[in-house]
Amino acid sequence: LFVFLTLLSVAWACRYSVRDTGFVDLGDEPYQLVLAGNDLGARGDVYRRIAAASLLDANIVFSAREETTMAVPTLKLVAADGRKLLIAQGDELPMEVPAATALIESVALSPLRAEIHEAALNAFAVVILIEGGPAAEVARVRSASEAAIRAVTRLLPSMPKPVDTPPKLIRVTADTAARERVTLWGLGFAPEPANEPRVAVVFGRGRRIGSPLEGPLITQTGLQERLVIIGQDCECELDREWMKGPLLPARWDADRQRLDVQRLGFDPENPMVRAEVSRIVLRGPT
Repeated sequence: LFVFLTLLSVAWACRYSVRDTGFVDLGDEPYQLVLAGNDLGARGDVYRRIAAASLLDANIVFSAREETTMAVPTLKLVAADGRKLLIAQGDELPMEVPAATALIESVALSPLRAEIHEAALNAFAVVILIEGGPAAEVARVRSASEAAIRAVTRLLPSMPKPVDTPPKLIRVTADTAARERVTLWGLGFAPEPANEPRVAVVFGRGRRIGSPLEGPLITQTGLQERLVIIGQDCECELDREWMKGPLLPARWDADRQRLDVQRLGFDPENPMVRAEVSRIVLRGPT
């Protein structure tokens, strides 16, 4: 019986590519949206009620904390690694329900994150190019990204679990980036404008693979290597750290989960699938 279950486990696990693991809930520690200040009173109650609905299906947990030493209340987003992003403070924190709702929902939803999720659900992976700096350098990075995508597209039919749609390049202009501070921060970048282009590669529910890249570190070879890893069998001798990159802070609702099942051929929310993929990712490279 033990041998049979072991063989069954291996056979089941070999169904999954690294890309597949990006759609499975691996139990990542959620982001914390923290409202802190002295004598929050009614503001704390209002924001708590709004967050209960606005952050539903998001990997973000709200909390309100009394901090007697703070001169003005602040709303911050905190990542599992301790990084913090100031969302609003003082008079920027509205008491009116419509305005407060819009503020909290902006933490979990944005046009760029919706575009990334849609692309990652349909395409093999997503290369996100945040434009900045000299036009010639932006053109170089764009050319390197497109070349990496073309090279990996030619390899897709020979990968363990081919995907019909090749990687997609999403270009983020400076104007768009200014409105997407949470997204940039969630990808691992400083939310402020940069004087050089930046690139992140994501897959699945918006899981980043590898570290974010900036300026001269962005090369065709480096991007191509990351994209190739996404297509590998998750049971192969890979460094499991490639599968443990952070997720974007965002909402992934029931509609997207239903599309998961249709596109992937398995249910990533199935407890057996979650347990098996978690075992593969967390056990180490051998």
